[in-house]
Amino acid sequence: MTRCFSAATPAFALRGVHLDLKGAPPTFDRLLRLVDVFAAARFNVLLIEWEDVFPWTVDPAFRGETTYTPRQVRQLVQHAAAAGLEVMPLVQCLGHMETPLSLPAYAHLREQPDRCDVINPLAPGAAQLIMDMIDDVLALCPDVRYFHLGGDEAWCFGTHPDTQSYIREHGKNGLYLHHLQPLFDHLNQRAIRPVLWHDMLIRWSADQLASVAEQADVMVWGYNDHPDKISDRHHYQRRHIDHLHQSGCTLWCAGAFKGAD
Repeated sequence: MTRCFSAATPAFALRGVHLDLKGAPPTFDRLLRLVDVFAAARFNVLLIEWEDVFPWTVDPAFRGETTYTPRQVRQLVQHAAAAGLEVMPLVQCLGHMETPLSLPAYAHLREQPDRCDVINPLAPGAAQLIMDMIDDVLALCPDVRYFHLGGDEAWCFGTHPDTQSYIREHGKNGLYLHHLQPLFDHLNQRAIRPVLWHDMLIRWSADQLASVAEQADVMVWGYNDHPDKISDRHHYQRRHIDHLHQSGCTLWCAGAFKGAD
């Protein structure tokens, strides 16, 4: 860790910090001060998971009580850039979709009717909703090189009768790509590189991963112990990381100093 942040030439060219703003977001003044702290610690990427604090226009019902204003979002992006941090926005595309799916008006997009965490990729309007949310964020964060699409912990992915039928014919990876491909295209056409959490990809073959590797980066995440020390059940065991790397994926690594377990 010392070499990452204190060496004259850091070990990693891109050193990011992840702000997950759902739950208990900081006040805007505190948010600006945090950016200064991150810059002082020699981070240079700011991954922002906006959730209900973003001033959504696709549907204002997505906004929470502590939503930042459009002016504040622009100011944050400008402040980060001045401090040497590039912003990487995160909009969930598969799991962790509670911001829209918890609302009754979007219940028809759920993979399971009693769960608001996972979207049904085949539901009419599902892909367009995510596309509109991406465009909403890009309108206020226009000059980004990377855009995180989430895609993790979609526990009931492929359990709707329609998605089960699709998987029987095309495979689970086929359904995943059916959903993600338009989002990849949308971002790549703007010279923006998509990024995905890795856990939903670990059982894909090298051939199946090749199509992802060409179009998006993969971010490996884990909260517990060193990858060589954890049990087989963990999604970030060394063999999974090696498999993604050997399949041609450009990898980011994401640990945690606080939260989760």
